[in-house]
Amino acid sequence: KQNSTMRYVEQIVAHEQYDPVDILNDIALIKLQLELPLKPGSAIDSISLAKEVIESGSCIVSGWGVTSFGSKKPTKTLYWANLEIFPFSGCVQQYELGGVQITNGMVCAMSDKL
Repeated sequence: KQNSTMRYVEQIVAHEQYDPVDILNDIALIKLQLELPLKPGSAIDSISLAKEVIESGSCIVSGWGVTSFGSKKPTKTLYWANLEIFPFSGCVQQYELGGVQITNGMVCAMSDKL
């Protein structure tokens, strides 16, 4: 595709404490076969990690995860979405009604467009 860069994955390293049932530590490192040219201001660049927990505002999330509840097969396409962050206490109340465990290591965000 135009304006895209393709790389093959050499290795995926899942978090050692990943729990697929509770979706805890749902993060992984991806080692690419070829290096990506990271340049400030270009379409491919690194990002800085937050130094503190953010309880409001907007964020962009991305990943290759599942795209619907109950699905077990992740997508092959990298997806992204704009989400609104909302307070952790409200998140715990909302999700515990559905039996979903929310932990301190999670950020709560949602969109009415998804």
